[in-house]
Amino acid sequence: MTTSSDVYSFAMIMWEVSSGNRPYDDYNGADLSEDITKNNLRPEIMQGTPQRYSKIMRECWDDNPSKRPDIKSIQDEIKSILSDYYKNNMPKTEQDEMKIIRNFKMLKRYVMEERFDESSARPNEGVSVDIIKQDQISAEKFIDEIERISFATVSSTESSTQVAIKTLRIDKGDKSANSSLTIYLSKLQEVVSKRNHQFQHTNIVEFLAVGTRDECKVFLVMPIANGGNLRDYLKANKKLSIDKKMKIVKGIASGIMKLHGEGITHENINPKNILIFDEIAKISNIPLQFEKPFDKAFRNRDIYAYDDLFDNIGYIDPNAFIKINGNAGDYNKDKSTDIYSLGTLLWEVMSEKIPYQDEFSDGGILGLIRKIKDGHREKADIPDITKFPAEYINLYTKCWNGDSAARPTIKEVNDKLININ
Repeated sequence: MTTSSDVYSFAMIMWEVSSGNRPYDDYNGADLSEDITKNNLRPEIMQGTPQRYSKIMRECWDDNPSKRPDIKSIQDEIKSILSDYYKNNMPKTEQDEMKIIRNFKMLKRYVMEERFDESSARPNEGVSVDIIKQDQISAEKFIDEIERISFATVSSTESSTQVAIKTLRIDKGDKSANSSLTIYLSKLQEVVSKRNHQFQHTNIVEFLAVGTRDECKVFLVMPIANGGNLRDYLKANKKLSIDKKMKIVKGIASGIMKLHGEGITHENINPKNILIFDEIAKISNIPLQFEKPFDKAFRNRDIYAYDDLFDNIGYIDPNAFIKINGNAGDYNKDKSTDIYSLGTLLWEVMSEKIPYQDEFSDGGILGLIRKIKDGHREKADIPDITKFPAEYINLYTKCWNGDSAARPTIKEVNDKLININ
């Protein structure tokens, strides 16, 4: 495999984004691989695709790898296409939609990054978490390509425990800074210990320990969720009873109420940030609180929501699509952000479906974003699912209100769920 192979694959992604379909989904031939390699079969470019965009795809699909453009050339051409179209051809009514495209990376970062607040933490109360040395870790298996998340065994003189580990790369800023990793580890231990004490709750995941890997990495140790994340749990346990589903969502709402009561907005409530421990749902990836300058040093990607914006699009507050305009500060996330996401979570638990999974082919991701920001939501009721109480359906519908001020508070949501039998 060479870089030209990546270029070929990237053009397939370009085609899928522009068409809203999977490549070769309608293929009816006898041997797809032979038609691609010997007969130079390529997906049919959709009518209306910009000419320069189409030209890039065709060049990337050249059957002679040496004739394909390099990725830098592709990047420069796409930037030029967007810039020219925005300046010269786009009607005024479509300029807001173009801003969504221009800020797509920033939007994805909003969905996928873990936030570390600058607000001051409480005095150090409770027991400090342990510091684990690298030689105490064995049988480690990374589950992502960038070696950031792993499962392993941590051993002490008394016992051995199966754990999950999240590795953080420390950004020390100025390379000439003399701060040692020991200082960062000490700060991480302090903040994590305070966080454990502040958020002691049945439905919130706790940290077990911290440690260091090398000169620029620290790690967090957490218990392994034997039920996996909520989305995987629902897939593995089809047709859960209403009682078991209600237990899950009541636990999640209770955990969020604890966070909001402490003045914390999670900002990234989604099923991959809900872990299942012996059928008990627990919220993970709660923002840690660092004062300056440590807030920037510890900014890292989310542990469970790192992989797919498409699967999480239903959990993004529509106001993010409307207000993001080249500056992350334009959209102020507050507790209503969590309420919108919780509404989608209530829907997914009921339906056992990924939100909007059947709608990507209709205009692709950008078409779906336009619809959501204009008020489109998932179907409130799902005919083929065991009937949920009407007040449950009414509740998550209220959580989806496009006016964040009109959404219920977490206490109102929690009280409603408690009273649903």
